[in-house]
Amino acid sequence: MKSSFAPFVLGLALLGPASIARADGDWYAAIDAGNSWIGVFSSSYGDNTDHGYRLAAGYDIDHYFSVEAGYVDFGKATTTNSCVLNVCLGGVTEFKARAFTLDGLGHLPLSESWTMFARLGVNRGHLETDSPIGSVSADTTGIDWGFGADYRFSEAWKLRLQFEQCQGLGDTQAFKGFGSGIHALKGNVSLTSIGVSYSFR
Repeated sequence: MKSSFAPFVLGLALLGPASIARADGDWYAAIDAGNSWIGVFSSSYGDNTDHGYRLAAGYDIDHYFSVEAGYVDFGKATTTNSCVLNVCLGGVTEFKARAFTLDGLGHLPLSESWTMFARLGVNRGHLETDSPIGSVSADTTGIDWGFGADYRFSEAWKLRLQFEQCQGLGDTQAFKGFGSGIHALKGNVSLTSIGVSYSFR
């Protein structure tokens, strides 16, 4: 499942620069949606892409730094070859991933409207495996990082394009009660998204 952000970027570029300054000390809320990748198994075993979304709230400390808390739902990946779990189960196995994040953001203003940013923080992730013989899940803590750009098109509203990855979701240890050899897999998950943010002033 793929999509292109080129029409959005082109449309904004045609608007030209807007003389809107970035304010300090602003609280903001954001929502993003796009394509997700759940890398807990090889794509040769099935479809590890889906659509996902992100909800976030943050605080702009100044022109260059922000802190942001978020919730990311990466959707689900599916495989019809359940031998990826080290035992052939038959049927469809689903992998659902989500995470809470807490990040620091560094901003690089390119103009009064355009800004590039990078994020680094921690995530509390949840990976759930639904197989023909039952479900197992694992909660983990790991690093998350990302980068993107935003375009401020009014005093309060910004458009955001970004990539974010949460690392190390899942658990490679065997889960009791589901038979020998069955493991909750472990891997990285990511979301490439477009969205908007609103500053409370």
